[in-house]
Amino acid sequence: MRSKLNAPLLGVLCASSLLLGCHGSRGPQKIPVVVDSSPLAGVEIIAPGDTRFDQEARQIVGAKLDLVKTLSPLLLLIKNDSQHTIVAYSAEWDLKRGTEEIPFGTVRMFPMAIAGPVVEGDLRRDREIRPGEERLEGMHSEVGIHPDDASTDAKYQAEELAGVTAVKAHLNAVIFDDGTLVGPDRYNLSGKFVPQVEDHQSLYRSILASLQAGESAEKLFDSLEEKRRQDFVESTSVNRPQDSMMEKLIAEQNVLGSWRNHGNSDSLEHFSRCLRTPPFTITRKN
Repeated sequence: MRSKLNAPLLGVLCASSLLLGCHGSRGPQKIPVVVDSSPLAGVEIIAPGDTRFDQEARQIVGAKLDLVKTLSPLLLLIKNDSQHTIVAYSAEWDLKRGTEEIPFGTVRMFPMAIAGPVVEGDLRRDREIRPGEERLEGMHSEVGIHPDDASTDAKYQAEELAGVTAVKAHLNAVIFDDGTLVGPDRYNLSGKFVPQVEDHQSLYRSILASLQAGESAEKLFDSLEEKRRQDFVESTSVNRPQDSMMEKLIAEQNVLGSWRNHGNSDSLEHFSRCLRTPPFTITRKN
């Protein structure tokens, strides 16, 4: 998800230079990359040009590092130095073209990570970033998880970087699993994330009620999968589906995909542990 804003960049800035090869240009361009180093509590970001970037990014993408680095300077390595899991974040790259500074933002949300207490040995519930973990983020995709996307993303970036003379990179907001939000949140991450959590929790409660009433897990899954297909067809039949329609469809896809991977052996216990008590709320931290 990308959006444009006109907002001042906050924080202390440090600069480095990167050599960027752009499709459609006569040769590589040197674009100064300015990294917003004002820290968000519990989170650190590392950008290409930092002496630590290659080593730590290689631990994530291995031999595909050179491919991923074709997306420089529009990369961020996010480190979770807190004691809580990161369940949503928004990153921003401000592209300077002439006298204009054009912000591009991306939002990542992991609503299935909001559930009951995590038990040691639990499988990952979503793509959340647990304490001590790192995530390699590109402007168009989570290239740390899907490094092969870099070759396609680089083509889009070539157009967006045409005429760009400087880039500023920073995190705009981060939400932790205890509901703490840090950062200015100019993309309204909290307003987007909470409804998604509520849609997932509502679906969990509905599934649990049916299982507790004696409906078989197999039949319930099949009926919900049919409903998901119908909802998908409905969403594609309108030019601009409502946000609420898309949020419910995302919840259905996520929950059914997780259920398919988990299997039906202990569905009642599984979905009982997915419930969040008390309800998830956001608390802003300055």
